[in-house]
Amino acid sequence: IMYSINDDVLRLILDFMSPEDIHGINSTNRVVYEKSMKSRYELLEITKRDKPTKVLLTHLCESDVGRYVKKVKIRPWLVHPHTNSPRSITEKAIVRFMEVAVDPHYTRKTAEARLQKRLRKDTTRITTAFKSMSMLQEFEIDWDDTREFHPEFFRAFLAPPLASWQSHLTSLTVKVPLSLVFTLASVRLPYLQSFTFHFTTAGQPEQEINHAHDGFLVFVNNLKDSLQSLTFTSTFTSQNLNLCYIFDHMGVFPSLRKISLSIPFEGGHLPEPMSFVQFVMKHSKTLNHMDLFTSRCVMRWTPSRHSCFNWIQNILGSIPERLPLLRGLGVALRPLRAPLTIVTQFLTMHPDIETLYLEDRALETTQISQLFPQFFAQPVVDILHFQAKVESLTPDLLAYFAFKFPNLQTLKIECSQILLRGTLVSDFRNYNPQTNVVVSAALLVFRYSAKYRSLD
Repeated sequence: IMYSINDDVLRLILDFMSPEDIHGINSTNRVVYEKSMKSRYELLEITKRDKPTKVLLTHLCESDVGRYVKKVKIRPWLVHPHTNSPRSITEKAIVRFMEVAVDPHYTRKTAEARLQKRLRKDTTRITTAFKSMSMLQEFEIDWDDTREFHPEFFRAFLAPPLASWQSHLTSLTVKVPLSLVFTLASVRLPYLQSFTFHFTTAGQPEQEINHAHDGFLVFVNNLKDSLQSLTFTSTFTSQNLNLCYIFDHMGVFPSLRKISLSIPFEGGHLPEPMSFVQFVMKHSKTLNHMDLFTSRCVMRWTPSRHSCFNWIQNILGSIPERLPLLRGLGVALRPLRAPLTIVTQFLTMHPDIETLYLEDRALETTQISQLFPQFFAQPVVDILHFQAKVESLTPDLLAYFAFKFPNLQTLKIECSQILLRGTLVSDFRNYNPQTNVVVSAALLVFRYSAKYRSLD
């Protein structure tokens, strides 16, 4: 029966089956086998050194398996030498003799040799598996910057495999130690469309940080013909980072459509927001989406300038003209008590925005209405996807969304409390019979989901 079913129909049937069930019958049909292999190997995450990982890597070394891998995330691990104590009197005597008569550092050197041997084994397993991934499209290399690391792993897992994937890699996410960023300079990825980079500079001086990123700038500027999405992220662990140096030395990317920037909210990593504004304006004719988000602040010996705290406000307020293709905007409403005037003006300047994400600050209903004027007027905002935090989720607020965003497809609200009584619902229900159904349905769903703290 399996062989008499059309392949397209069989693929649709397999979409409704669990990966375990598909794997159990993967030898019955070519289509089933391919579906089973994709479900098992299409997305891989390699983060530790254990027996299942060794078996997986051995299996991936087969070219027939490696070609099914589309995305890989690797987080290099720490390898421990596991120096075992001698088990017998004879072994103890030998070790004692070696330390006294030959080398007082015999035990330490033996442990180091054992460590290097394990590093070589792990490196060989990973690199051999990488060579078989002939169809890989997305690669992510991560690093926990609060822990130590083996530079041998990052040297082996970054530039060499990227060079071998240059003909088919389209997405790259990188977070590596600062001392190894320069290795990207020799890499060419002519088809890379999406690039995400996490800056990790610890307490290094600013001049050394800039020098270390010169090779990185060479790599990024070489992406000019293909890059469509660029994301830069920094956290509180980078104390002296100055992203103005990065933006000032970046060229023009003719196909760039999305820019995302996330830095600690006090703004010290971007002391001159105009450098970012100038970079945005270089791409004003192609930019489709822009994100400005924040993270935990940096603990500094010298505090940031007061103007740095308003870096998001300064960026939005300094864009001199409308970005004609902008359809998506993500903004962290920082500082928390700052007026929303600049955000409102930016939204007014860009009435075609379809996706809007507001983060960090819990808004009141009146503040949301301030972002979109004319509360009772005919809806004029063509928002399709909206996400925000609010103080209280009420029927009035849901009714407002139903009327202000008539084409809304996705709504995500995070709130601290839920109130089921409102005062404006009856007024809205008399506004439009067609929307009355939408409001009633929204309130019905709302009442049944009142026990949750977020509504998706």
